[in-house]
Amino acid sequence: MFGMKKNELTGVGIILAVIFIAAFFNLKNSLLLARDVQRKNDLKHIAAALTAYTDIARSYPGAKDGKIANCGNNMVDACRWGIDPLNASESAIMERMPNDPSWAQSYSYLYRSNRRDFQLYAHLEDKNEEEIDRDIEKKGFACGVKVCNFGLSSSKLPLTENIEEVVDQ
Repeated sequence: MFGMKKNELTGVGIILAVIFIAAFFNLKNSLLLARDVQRKNDLKHIAAALTAYTDIARSYPGAKDGKIANCGNNMVDACRWGIDPLNASESAIMERMPNDPSWAQSYSYLYRSNRRDFQLYAHLEDKNEEEIDRDIEKKGFACGVKVCNFGLSSSKLPLTENIEEVVDQ
């Protein structure tokens, strides 16, 4: 068969299997790293949108159930990540707020606000990621099914400080 002996075919098969396994694990790791980059970028975009929101509304939106409370008819319902826009008055600040990029796992972003300050959290999957904050992890905030370990906040508020969510206008 193909002018190769059985031993040669077995050797080629083993080499191909090793290459396939190495490529599979490298691809899996690359996808994990890409999701973490997307999470960090999403939080930066949300933070920028929240800053633009304060230029119009003069305060950050409240929080409800770990989400931005700026949706629904009365503008105090929890907005759904990946579905609802971020609006200030009649202006659309963000057409659709991002959703965590993991499709198979139940990860989610977490938003906390007292309307003067905000905190945004996510769970980074790469355990070697230098931006993982163990102090945030110790707080035990839930980012879906995982504990949050990365975050951004308004400039005045440390991420490790508790903040009471405020919904009222």
